[in-house]
Amino acid sequence: MKTLLRTAIACFWVVGLVVAQEQTERKTFTIGVVFDGPWERNAELADLLRTEISQALLGQTQVSIPAEKVLVGDWTTATARELNDRLLSDPAVDLVVGFGVFTSQDLALRRSLPKPVIAPIIIDPKEQNIPLHAGTSGTKNLNYLVFPHTFLRDYKLLRELVPFKKLAYLTSRRYQTGTPGVRPPDEEIARMVGSGFVTIMFDDRADEALAAIPPDADAVFLDVVPLPRREFDKLVEGFIKRRLPSFSMLGETEVRRGVFAAANPDVFPRMIRRIALHVRRVASGEDAGTLPVTFPAGKRLFINLSTAYAIGVSPKWSTLMEAELVQIDTSRIAGAQQYTFESALQRIADSNLDVQAKVAEVAGQAENIGIARGNLLPRIDLSAAGLQIDQDRAVAGYQPEKRATADVSVSQVIFSEPALANLSIQSSLQDSRENDLQAVRLDAINGGARLYLNYLRARKAYYILLENLKLTRSNLELAQIRQSTGVAGPEEPLRWEAEVANIRKTVMEVNAQMNQALLALKQAMNIPLVYLLNISDVTREDPTLLASNRELTEYLEDPVSFDLLTDYLVQEGIARSPELRQLDAVIEAQQRGLQSTRYSYMLPSVVAFAGYTNTFYKTAVSSPFSLTSVPAPPPSIPAEFPLYLGQILSAASPKLPDRIDWNVGLKVSLNLFNGFGTRASEALADRQLGQYRLQRNSAEEKIALRIRYQMEKLKSSHFSIQQSSVEQAAAQKGLEITTEAYSRGAVSILSLLDAQNSALRANLLGMNAGYDFLVDYMELQRSIGEFDVLMTDHERQELLDRLLGHMRTALKKR
Repeated sequence: MKTLLRTAIACFWVVGLVVAQEQTERKTFTIGVVFDGPWERNAELADLLRTEISQALLGQTQVSIPAEKVLVGDWTTATARELNDRLLSDPAVDLVVGFGVFTSQDLALRRSLPKPVIAPIIIDPKEQNIPLHAGTSGTKNLNYLVFPHTFLRDYKLLRELVPFKKLAYLTSRRYQTGTPGVRPPDEEIARMVGSGFVTIMFDDRADEALAAIPPDADAVFLDVVPLPRREFDKLVEGFIKRRLPSFSMLGETEVRRGVFAAANPDVFPRMIRRIALHVRRVASGEDAGTLPVTFPAGKRLFINLSTAYAIGVSPKWSTLMEAELVQIDTSRIAGAQQYTFESALQRIADSNLDVQAKVAEVAGQAENIGIARGNLLPRIDLSAAGLQIDQDRAVAGYQPEKRATADVSVSQVIFSEPALANLSIQSSLQDSRENDLQAVRLDAINGGARLYLNYLRARKAYYILLENLKLTRSNLELAQIRQSTGVAGPEEPLRWEAEVANIRKTVMEVNAQMNQALLALKQAMNIPLVYLLNISDVTREDPTLLASNRELTEYLEDPVSFDLLTDYLVQEGIARSPELRQLDAVIEAQQRGLQSTRYSYMLPSVVAFAGYTNTFYKTAVSSPFSLTSVPAPPPSIPAEFPLYLGQILSAASPKLPDRIDWNVGLKVSLNLFNGFGTRASEALADRQLGQYRLQRNSAEEKIALRIRYQMEKLKSSHFSIQQSSVEQAAAQKGLEITTEAYSRGAVSILSLLDAQNSALRANLLGMNAGYDFLVDYMELQRSIGEFDVLMTDHERQELLDRLLGHMRTALKKR
């Protein structure tokens, strides 16, 4: 037994030494790369090439692409030839990749190659006189890839998106002059496509290209032009400024940088992946000249929605559901109103129509206080009257036939218990109405917060479903590849096509829900429904929310802290509740009314008054006596003349009253008996007061219940967030593993569908958990009676300090 064990150990040692020796002797496979000229993406493409080739040869050969073997030309064919010569003659280089139009053409035109080469960017083998035999180069050590021709296909797609009459085709001057004859003249292309067509050649300057676009061009097609990032951005900005729909040949990458649309998935990653596969076959001993040169074009429509809005293009819903949408967040839309969670709720608090109607009602009812106060202030009445009576009455009653008078009367309540009580009651009722307004405002804010968060929820679900649609399309492409290689039957692509259609239907439904939520939010904010809004996202980490404080949320994670926090919030809610303050004001008013009714038995009303009348105009009074009845004067007694004159005047007219009359008085009144009506009123007021007190107790219990109920929901949603993150990570990892296995044919379509649906469900649940927490948090704040998002920074910090201080003290006492 010991001998057998020693033998086995010796064998293991020998095998280990042999493997180590083989690894030591294994030669590193060195690759040289030539780029046509300096470009900002060269380093990115070189790194991607290293990664893909290393993964392709993992476990087979060690790969090296040294930085000194990555050469960059000057955009000329002469320099490309020189750099290719250098690498072809370099004994340290095992394979050359000519990553450019000029370098690829030079390598592919050589009839004798001392080492394997790959020329991945050949435009047209026939026009470039490059050998092509049965889908291969047929030349020893030469492999190339025919760059996919998608212009006609892309042109049709662009016409479906945007009807245009003349297309401006922007292409590289260097490439067009360096590879003459690979494309027909403009006139022939115009006949082929059936619209106006003009070619614009440029190299490095965006302003040169923009200036050359004719005024009547209403769309542009951007060929592969290696532009600096700054110039590319300037070019895209020029397209948008002129409201020109743009289409990219290069594809997805340029759409993400602002081009309107494209139909190619990013060409370079796919090309580099194909290069890596060919390098693997060459490294295993195959002749590069026997490898296929075809490089099929991918097809996936990409649309930049931000650019679409900016240029005024609105694709059809069917197109949007088919395309992969880029920059779908409307926060990039120019001219739209920008709102954060805080500013949206503040607008609702200030401008909501229901709130404004309540504000107007409360302001109107406030005048009742002024009316009640008016009963306690002096009352001054001023009147004027003109009177004419018939002549007979004037003669008979010693009254003037015509007269005019002015009257002034003044009264002042010295003491009136009903008037004093009414003033106090109206003040209390106004306090009640103002607290009712506060409750209406809090309800409007809470409802608006729910609408805001539900819109964000629907928007996030929309994004998640779009990503799932993108993933499903990728799986459809995998299934088509599996079918082409014989690994799967035709039913697999059909199953994925059905899945794509189902997801598109769901995406449209969620899009409608998102728009409905946005319309409701606009109405709550009192914003015209046709206005564009940029709605910013909000998370629980928002600093305007106390829930962003980690110490505070930790109190949700254990029973003792949770109960203490809940008790404190119940106290805060009862103290702040506008509903309770409203009932308190009603109770106060009812108590004052009851008190006034009881006082009416013993407290009289005292009123002082005064009056003043001025008869400022009257006619003479006609005398009822005739002058013929006046006695004759004594003939010879002059001394009796005054007496005689007085007799005449007395006979002619009676004595007239003074023009001014006035009066001053004091009135004291006390109701002694009202048919028992006062006692009945007292009993009614007493019973109503008891009713209001019961309502107040009930409201206090409901507020406490509501706060405790919302705290339970908040605790649950907080826990859901934690668990959802775990579920999301596990589901995503499972999807990655299953997708990789499906691409190798190791698992069935059902396994991948199950993994994909699990990942989708986890993502949706995680998203919903976050927004559920925020909705529950806003409901809790409504229960408490104040929203921290609308506080000032100082008020918010003061509240947080008070709350945390209470919790720390309470926990120490436990």
